Amino acid sequence: MQQEQRPRIDEIVALIVAGGNETQVVSTLDQLAIEQLAQVPRETLNVLNPTIHSIGYLYFLNAKCLYATKENASEYFTLLNSFVQLFDPAQIASSPKQFKFIGFSLLHLAEVTEEPLLPLQSFVMAIDRYTQGSRVTLTSLHAPFVKACIKAKNYTYPLQFLDCDIQIIEKSKHDLKPRDVLEYYYYGAIVYIANKNFDRALEFLTVVISAPTQRVVSAIQIAAYRKFILVSLIYEGRLGALPKCTANHVEKTCKTQAGVYQNLAEAFGNTDIQGFRDIATKSSNVFESERNTGLVKQCFQSLLRKKIKQLANVYITVGLNDMTKRIGVITSEELEKMLVEMVKKVDFFLCDLLM
Repeated sequence: MQQEQRPRIDEIVALIVAGGNETQVVSTLDQLAIEQLAQVPRETLNVLNPTIHSIGYLYFLNAKCLYATKENASEYFTLLNSFVQLFDPAQIASSPKQFKFIGFSLLHLAEVTEEPLLPLQSFVMAIDRYTQGSRVTLTSLHAPFVKACIKAKNYTYPLQFLDCDIQIIEKSKHDLKPRDVLEYYYYGAIVYIANKNFDRALEFLTVVISAPTQRVVSAIQIAAYRKFILVSLIYEGRLGALPKCTANHVEKTCKTQAGVYQNLAEAFGNTDIQGFRDIATKSSNVFESERNTGLVKQCFQSLLRKKIKQLANVYITVGLNDMTKRIGVITSEELEKMLVEMVKKVDFFLCDLLM
């Protein structure tokens, strides 16, 4: 059987330059593997205009960026950064997959150059131009953008998008898969946790957990549920209930896969400081591997505050030393520092305790 002959690169470039319609250009370029596109001579990009030949230019540029090395990554980032300012959105809409690849390209270039802050402005420019400035439309670049911000440890920059509630999710138009949506809300929750906006973090986590699924529960949903437990304990002082729309098999799977977190929640509910600390210590490797160590530590501090409040309600004038003994896991100096912080936050009236 004779193999289908793939178009030659020079023929494709000629088609693009001649002004072939986007559908024809996309159909032709889709016949080539990304490895083949990456092997196109660098000079090919000089022949094409990023505004007039946007879709063809992007196919070649994405391939070059995804195969960029440390030696040429800066050059290709400059080209890509320029492209997101010049491309024709109408042309790019003819291949949502290539627009999605911009996110992969930017993440790869940031990693290769070891400059995590590098792509952030490019992401914003690409999203805003593609959506004509709409901040309520979810695109395939939203999740990688928030991920890039997390990698750069810039937790305020993505708020310009995260603080705008998503109202439009067009899967085919933006090549959105269920994972893309889950990742956006999961990464968004991480950003809100870093900003200590726990209320908003819980909102994003519940979106992930309660998202409609088939029989297989996503690993992202399980990870979200683990964080949901910890954030609930920190912010609400108890394990919150999941939305009623959460599928039974999702809730059951999440709880099964979060056993050690459930144990922490039980110890927290019983105000069992020693039990909580024992679980946290014994399972420290688990929390570290799942990147929840910081949240567990914050939970422990929240549990200590809960215990202090209970003691204050029972022993109105108990002294620091006596309270330290009753709590059992902190020094008088640490307790005093916590009390001062609690007074500043107006958690409850502790003037008598500090006399």
